Amino acid sequence: MCLGIKAGFVTSLLVQFDPAKPLLLTSDASQTGVGVILSHVGENGDHPIGFVSKTLTAAEKDYLQSDCETLAIIHGVKKFHNYIYGHKFTLKMDHTPLTVILPSSGVHHKWPQRDYNDGWWCCWPMIMKSDTNQG
Repeated sequence: MCLGIKAGFVTSLLVQFDPAKPLLLTSDASQTGVGVILSHVGENGDHPIGFVSKTLTAAEKDYLQSDCETLAIIHGVKKFHNYIYGHKFTLKMDHTPLTVILPSSGVHHKWPQRDYNDGWWCCWPMIMKSDTNQG
């Protein structure tokens, strides 16, 4: 009984991926987990294609907030790789310091002064570049 209700809810909520429509990747992080939504941008608002979430491990719970927000973005890019690879997409987040790293133009102009050898920050530019550039 519950599975039928859940399946009906999900099918009425999600839309099918259309490579011709613009994509929006919305991410957020909390103290306990991260969540990402991949959507199509439409005239009547955003139409979700899929949702992913991840509970933070004990080690990840000790990350700085910027690192958790970045982890959310990377988690979304990896999970939705088959949809976004080769397509331009808009990234929506509520963490202002990360907008320095990813300017609104979507092009990596300058990287902020930070030691990118500390942990997985060094991988961040490579992961995003591989999924956003078309050549």
